[in-house]
Amino acid sequence: MSIFKTLTSKITIASIVMLLLLAAYLVYDYTSTQHLKGSAKMINLAGRERMIMRAISYRSMHTLELPASPEKEALIKGIKGLMAEYEEALYSLKHGNEKLNLKPIPVYDKKSISHLNTLTSLWFNIQKPELNLVIETAPNKKKMSPATDVTRLSAQISRR
Repeated sequence: MSIFKTLTSKITIASIVMLLLLAAYLVYDYTSTQHLKGSAKMINLAGRERMIMRAISYRSMHTLELPASPEKEALIKGIKGLMAEYEEALYSLKHGNEKLNLKPIPVYDKKSISHLNTLTSLWFNIQKPELNLVIETAPNKKKMSPATDVTRLSAQISRR
């Protein structure tokens, strides 16, 4: 007695095989792409960092061009907020962030950790002090050329 005698049994068996193949594909797809979830969030956060740094630099240059005014104060306040956001993004990339459901970079990923350490060092040793200098000197000064300001600010930083 063969179970394939009737057309109904043949269609039922073929359907079961197709469903099992579909289930196997879905399990394979889930397990092979699950590790990429955090990577996409990290890439988005790194792109956000780039955008934040661009906004900081644009606002800083604009601040140096403006005379003392309420608009200048608003730009300085915005720069401070962006600096805090940039710093938070740096920490989130390196140490993870529960709010974003982002895990820290694995210890074995030495290349990524090295890049982040370089970026963190650049931020704390060069970029942040220079931006703080712009913020400290910008509110009280009158409009000057940005080239003069950059030269003067660089000289002040190198004296530190």
